[in-house]
This record gives sequence, structure tokens and C-alpha cells, in this order.
Amino acid sequence: MTASRMQTFLQLLHVSDLHFSDTFYPQKSWTSRVPGLEVHDPQVAVALSRAIHLDQGPTSVAQHLIATGDLTTWGTTHAFQTALTYLRGRIVAGGPQPWIALDAPQASVIPGNHDMWGDTLPTRALVTGAPSAARANFRQFFHEPSPAAISLHADRPFPYQRRLAYGPVAVYLYGIDSTEVHLARYPRWRNVLAEGYVSPQQLRDVEALVHTELHEPRMRLAALHHPLAYSQTNRAPWVGTLLNADSEVLPTLQRLGFSLALCGHQHRGFIRQISAANMTCAPLWVCSVGTATQRVRFSPAQRQLLSKPYKCLNPDEQLAWEAVAQQCNEYRRYDMACDPQDPAQLLVTVHSYRYDPGQVSFVTNPHPLSLPRIDVINS
Repeated sequence: MTASRMQTFLQLLHVSDLHFSDTFYPQKSWTSRVPGLEVHDPQVAVALSRAIHLDQGPTSVAQHLIATGDLTTWGTTHAFQTALTYLRGRIVAGGPQPWIALDAPQASVIPGNHDMWGDTLPTRALVTGAPSAARANFRQFFHEPSPAAISLHADRPFPYQRRLAYGPVAVYLYGIDSTEVHLARYPRWRNVLAEGYVSPQQLRDVEALVHTELHEPRMRLAALHHPLAYSQTNRAPWVGTLLNADSEVLPTLQRLGFSLALCGHQHRGFIRQISAANMTCAPLWVCSVGTATQRVRFSPAQRQLLSKPYKCLNPDEQLAWEAVAQQCNEYRRYDMACDPQDPAQLLVTVHSYRYDPGQVSFVTNPHPLSLPRIDVINS
């Protein structure tokens, strides 16, 4: 199998942590300068939609958009309406001038911890966890979190399975809800710590859905909000963790043969390979992306550093540049390629795009990352 015979058949567009407000052009509030409570930046949102429309690629290659949680900051009905219009609509109106939305009616979404706060006082939502209205707000606007997906329970849309069959290899996408902290031990303060939890019932349902897959060349991909792992520079030691990642979620996904897990939540992107404790299982790649549109504030010195060409910086400046660039708004594109005549392995190439505040646009990393080839499931 030579690289020249590998053909791209699917592109996955990955956004996360959009943090939409009640309106497209939000007014300043007391939370506008509180870290973690900011809402979306309209200028960045416009730039993101422009970049994704320009990044359509060859017309013969199918694309699918995945949004891994925190669609809103406060989980209100108006904020979900904003997120729905932006993700699945064509035109965003209601401000000084209309602009093009992402126009992805088939987009797959999952909730994040912010989406579970719901029309209530912020302090109450933070301390007591998700109010009863929160999940109702999400389901009101995203009653089909992934159109054409299947789930096992009519009253519970998660987990869901979505078959993306656009080429020789079918990509099975599993949407998992990691906001079930109300089912974890000591749930009262879990939301204020931004922690996540996936119930054992969800994991059993994922395994049951895996057994419904067609016998065809395929790979499995999980999408959830909280990361299954953290880079050494990104992990906060006491906040924002997925409580049962190591004990239950990771072992289950690895045992079931998942190859990729897309996530967000930390607002800093990284890619990490997780080897299974049982060496008979293939490694799992955790791909965490930064915030797509939440307002990010840079000091004048940081803006000046970002404006400099990376290759012109000295080693110390390059390290500083990388640290600042990691905080920028970001989205990713994953190109799935295989040999049409022998689809035994899958090549995934990761293209990262970060928002440049100087250019007021998203710019691509000129050096995409190619993951080691993934063995396709045929049994």
C-alpha cells in the first residue's frame, strides 16, 4: 500500500466550545471579564464561518461537522437558538448586518457542562449542578443531536451512533454525553469544578450499538466534551476532569476498538496517543481542540508576538509564541484517506486552523500532522 494510492474520502470538521450568548451581538455584562464565563466573539464567529466555507476542498470529498459541547455559556433557550442558527442555518441575522452561518444541517453535536446550566441564576447553576430545565433546553433545539443517527432509547438521545459511509471505509461516529455529573458521587459541587462523568448505562449502550454495525471495512470514532486524557501542559490538577475517564471510559472504548476520540473543554488543543493497558488493544488517539469562538483576550505584548513570523523568532521566543498561540481560537479538519483497492488501513491527516487577531481571520498550520496508520476493522 503506497501513499500515492491513498485517496481522501471524508473530511471531519471539528469545532468545540463556541459559548454562544443569547444574541449574535452580545452586550457587555459583569461576566465579560471573568475567565471561563465569557461568551462568543462575533468577529471570530464571522471569521470561522468564512474560513470553513473557504475550506470546502474538492467537491468530491464529503464533509461532516462535529461540535463537541459548550455550544452556549449559560444554557438558556435564546443561547441555544443562537447556536442552532449558527451551526445548522444559512444566514445569521439580528445585528448590524447579516452574515453567512455554517449551513451544516447534518452537523453532529453533543452537550458540554455549560449547556447544562439552563435558565437559572448563575450561582445556583454552578453550585447545585444542572437544573431540570437544562436538558430540556438542549433537547428543545437539538432534539436530533445528529440527524440520521440511531440511539437505543426514545427518551435518551445519548449515546448515539452515526454511520458516515462516503467511501471504501465507513466511519462510525458515537456521540457520548459527558455531563452526567448528577449521577456521580458527591454531585453537588461537580458543576462548579467543571467536571464530567459518563454513566455506566451509557457505556453499556455504546457497546450494544457497536454490535449493530454492519460487517464492512470501518473505524470507530467517539465524540464527547470532556477530554479522555490531558497533555502535561494543559491539565488543571483539580478542575475540569472526566471523573471516570481512566477507570471506565477509556478501558471501554479501547476494548471496543475505538481509534479516535474528539473532545474540547480545556480551550487548548492537543493530540495524544493513549496506549491500552492490554497490549492486544490498538492505541486510541485523543484529539482535543481549543475554543472555536469564545472571546480570548491578549495583552499588547502577546498580540505583537503573534504578529511575528515563527521562523524569524529565536528559540526562547518560539516557546513563548507557541504558548500564546495555543490559547487562540481554533478549529480542526481531519482528512480520512485509504487505498480504494485495499482499504485495510486508514490515514488520518490533521489540519489545524487558529484565529490570528492581527489578520482577523483563521490561518492554517503549514505543517499538518499525519497520525500513524489505523488498522481498519473488517470482522
